[in-house]
Amino acid sequence: MRILISFALVAIVTLFPASVQAAAPRVLQARSAWTVARSDENCALVREFGDEGDLRLQIASFGPSTSFSFLISGKLVPYTSDPTTWIGLAYSGDTAARDKFEVNRGRLGSATFVSFPARFFPAPDQVDPALRAPGEKTPEQRAAIQRLATEFADRTTHITVDFGRGPLQLETGSMAQPLADLRACVDGLIAGWGVDPASYRTESRGTSPLPDTMAKVWEVLSVTRVRREGAVYLAARVAVDEAGQPSQCVVQTRIVSETFDSRLCASLLGPYAPALDANGLPVSSLYFLTISWSNR
Repeated sequence: MRILISFALVAIVTLFPASVQAAAPRVLQARSAWTVARSDENCALVREFGDEGDLRLQIASFGPSTSFSFLISGKLVPYTSDPTTWIGLAYSGDTAARDKFEVNRGRLGSATFVSFPARFFPAPDQVDPALRAPGEKTPEQRAAIQRLATEFADRTTHITVDFGRGPLQLETGSMAQPLADLRACVDGLIAGWGVDPASYRTESRGTSPLPDTMAKVWEVLSVTRVRREGAVYLAARVAVDEAGQPSQCVVQTRIVSETFDSRLCASLLGPYAPALDANGLPVSSLYFLTISWSNR
């Protein structure tokens, strides 16, 4: 059931040495209201910034994670033929500078975009190491992680991005309500995937792959990490019954090919430890795999 949140938390902000520069930003006011877009596999917040819609910010969620897939597009995103670039990202809730990191870059029609994993969350050195460690989290730890994310979102009123030509400050307003709307949309997805969202949140233990299953998953991912350049956000979901048997796997983000998706799902369809409800009884549930990485 649970998301491997620690990968995104570490990979987004700690792998790279260059720090975001504290220069005076160009302020971009919101040009539109937040809207929530829903597809079969994700929900996304969308908003335009600047007098002429100079930048468009999309924040997509593929499940009940505090990690998101960001996509920023528009005429203020510099274009080169290099498929990756380095950017700085900061939030109004930050208490210290964050490191620059590598992102993917491409074209959407005539507009340049960058895409990368990110989250509304304190920098790693501000977080209890136990909450950052890989592996299954206790209900108390999950609650603490969600509380940190919610409090940080409450403090966030703008996001600053630097493409190397000076920082751009996006006046988002408080992210508390938009992210609450996004979570409500995701609850609708979870219900459509056959699990009651309220019951899911109160599980005393989430479903998780047994060691042999996870070893096969890492075997598939390790080969892909070697071959794949740039920043990667991978999301997949697996339906698991009360006996720990998976019945369906869906790779929610296309990062390589259909062949890779098939291999990853084959590895994820091994035995699981079943989820336990609030009374400690086995129940059917969902397992979410969310991983981000960069090869540079």
